[in-house]
Amino acid sequence: MCTVCGCGEGDVTIEGGHGHSHEHSHEHNHHHHYGLGPARAHAPGLDQARMVQIEKDILGKNDQYARSNRARFAEQGIFTLNLVSSPGSGKTTLLTRTLTDL
Repeated sequence: MCTVCGCGEGDVTIEGGHGHSHEHSHEHNHHHHYGLGPARAHAPGLDQARMVQIEKDILGKNDQYARSNRARFAEQGIFTLNLVSSPGSGKTTLLTRTLTDL
């Protein structure tokens, strides 16, 4: 899947509530431009190397923020959890139940 626009995730189907006698078709080709380079994505005006560098820069900055946060929390004796997972995996349920039980 393209990390920029999400293309390649499969066909999107929208079922409307209206009925009529003609069919709707979805034309497509099998040209999947995602994954053709190291960035595994596309963005107009950016080459693959530049996209990889931008992603590295963003993730590097994120790592700096995370290190800083962990250090501050540790200094203050604060226990933290990072609840990151797939949609529908139960993060909100876990958090709600945990807060209720506390």
